[in-house]
Amino acid sequence: MPKTTESKRAPREPPYEAAASGDLEAVKTLLDNGADINAAHRAFTLRRRKSIETSPNSSSRRAYHHGPEICLSAARGGHIETTRLLLECDRVTGSVDNKQGMTPLHFAVESRNVELVQLLLSFNITTTACCHGGDTALHFAAKDSHAELCEILMKYDDARKPAKMKNFCNHTPIAYAVQEGHAGVVDGFLRSKRIFPKARDGYNELLFHEAVQVGKCDVVQVFLDNCVPINLRGRDGKRALHLAAADTRNFEMARLLLQNGASIKIKDSIGNTPSDRSRNPEVTMLIRNWADQAAASDPKGKKASRPPKATAAAPPEYVA
Repeated sequence: MPKTTESKRAPREPPYEAAASGDLEAVKTLLDNGADINAAHRAFTLRRRKSIETSPNSSSRRAYHHGPEICLSAARGGHIETTRLLLECDRVTGSVDNKQGMTPLHFAVESRNVELVQLLLSFNITTTACCHGGDTALHFAAKDSHAELCEILMKYDDARKPAKMKNFCNHTPIAYAVQEGHAGVVDGFLRSKRIFPKARDGYNELLFHEAVQVGKCDVVQVFLDNCVPINLRGRDGKRALHLAAADTRNFEMARLLLQNGASIKIKDSIGNTPSDRSRNPEVTMLIRNWADQAAASDPKGKKASRPPKATAAAPPEYVA
């Protein structure tokens, strides 16, 4: 008969069980009776520290130093009033994380709980805490396309740091919003002035050009509405129209860029115009037709001359 092994996981202490289930009265009673709400936290910390010190494997020596904090249990369950009660207790901290580095704010954003997020922020919970993937709560909100939560998190922090923080993949929150086509979130970042339309990602690629490569016309329109220069020079001297013609072969994107003033004559670093680089017959024809229309409207190929400056009238002669 196979030998059964008992679970090494310690049973939950009463305060954690009550917090996880959102039993407000039970938590209140335990706190009033002086329950040691940090006992399980201390025990977990000691066990983890011992395992780190004795482990020969260096990869396991990461500082998973926080235990199952009681406020984390309440926030993870989305229990607003229980979380409020715990935050008002001097013995409880709301900034502790679990083994994955997730804080109560991470859980609140992940569950899209606006009221809980606002509660945590009202108790000065930091917005710059990162989970073990390097993501802040703002990264979570941007990935999840929750424009309201992004706006709340950015307004709370006057230092403007979270909007520019990079995770371990070297991406800022707006980079994920661009890549996944969340136009409303991108618009919120740009309107907040915490991120500028000319911003680049962690790999020095223009976010505007990333939006073109993703092929989301609504995201590109957001950048255009926020006054991004349409002929902005990117990597290898490419402009947005080069990318639409060659890399994405996107007819609708090319038409949108042309309608907003993209140059058909501008060259990349090796001397190619967008039509030279085009690999889509429809896009190539679109650019050529656009060039023909431009030539027809200006047969001589010259820009309209400016009206001559008005000459100042000669001063009247002096009469003695």
